Amino acid sequence: MIRQYIRAALNEYKAKGFESLPVRFIVSTGRTGTQFFESFFNNNFPGVLCLHEPRPDGFDIAIGKIRAKLDTEEIVNHLRSSRVGILSRLRRRNAKLYVESNPFFSLLIPELRKAFPTSRFLWIVRNPETYVISAYNKSPVGDNKMFFYAENDHRDRITALDFPNDRWSGNWRKFDRFQRICWYWNKCNEILEQEFGNQGDFLLMKFEELFSSANNYRGIREMLQFFQINVPQGIDNNTIDLLMKRRTNSAERIVLSGAETWTDKQKMHLDELTYPMRKQLGY
Repeated sequence: MIRQYIRAALNEYKAKGFESLPVRFIVSTGRTGTQFFESFFNNNFPGVLCLHEPRPDGFDIAIGKIRAKLDTEEIVNHLRSSRVGILSRLRRRNAKLYVESNPFFSLLIPELRKAFPTSRFLWIVRNPETYVISAYNKSPVGDNKMFFYAENDHRDRITALDFPNDRWSGNWRKFDRFQRICWYWNKCNEILEQEFGNQGDFLLMKFEELFSSANNYRGIREMLQFFQINVPQGIDNNTIDLLMKRRTNSAERIVLSGAETWTDKQKMHLDELTYPMRKQLGY
């Protein structure tokens, strides 16, 4: 009883630190330029602290939600506890807003809303064709040995078997890496679409538009406006151009090339496995 009271009091104290602090989350399937935002915000916006997948990065608690059916309160308490240390970093930086760029949080939208009441979300989507190429070439730990959804992937990622009603659950064990990555693109975006629905706390942006110089980075400016971040005078198109050229977290080893080199079977798999959300998202 005493332990529960102390835990509840501690969680209440931790929550208060975020009650009035604007908190923003950038979520996606990954491979959508999310690491870029850490340097973009921290180098150009003194009043903003941005972190990319800070530890604990949320992967384990998200998997626990899916597989162990963790209850909402437990997840909310974990999220608050795991981020309370960031409050001191905000104070040292004299920042008034916290941005976390974290694809692993894509499975935790309802819990993030409860843990951080001021949350706003940027949901980035990417053309599944280029996403699959990027994800297929991605070695999550940077060693070019363990690859995303490979047998030796260091993460025990979600599968169609985790969702009894998933139409591909009966086929999962026969899927190759290409098929599993296609499935993940669709499933992750499907979950995000269901969670956001018609809520007013999110902004949906296409990767191709967000990072395009053709429209004078209108997407970046729209994101800043939605996040309620004023643009410093020094931030112009040349500054954003320079930042965009400093690409981070890009795949190094080319294992899968462009779609023009794919087999007919791979093209068919992409079409079948990503069709529902491609239609929904306009790809």
